[in-house]
Amino acid sequence: MGYLISKSLDLCKPVVVFYKKGTKILFLKGINSPKLKLMEYDKQNIEDLLDRAIEEAKKEIDVRFNFFVSPKILAYLDWVAQKRMIPRSVFLRNLIEKEIKKEKEFKG
Repeated sequence: MGYLISKSLDLCKPVVVFYKKGTKILFLKGINSPKLKLMEYDKQNIEDLLDRAIEEAKKEIDVRFNFFVSPKILAYLDWVAQKRMIPRSVFLRNLIEKEIKKEKEFKG
């Protein structure tokens, strides 16, 4: 189960994990992702949680955005991807997220 969850998060997919009240979920310890939602349930609240989980997961779905780059930029992105063993899109997302943190006026 942990492998499937990690793989989904690696693919930037939102993941909702339901666990029974009182259960320890040690195999998820150390996974820190805004796309991972842990929801404790019991017989009384499972239906409400399902609706809430779907709504929260929808907020975490990535949107495709394409743009053109020069051959030099593409070569650099390919180099970074190979050197750091991460997809080009992940590298670009990380750069943008760093910039977002710097912007005090941005409220997105």
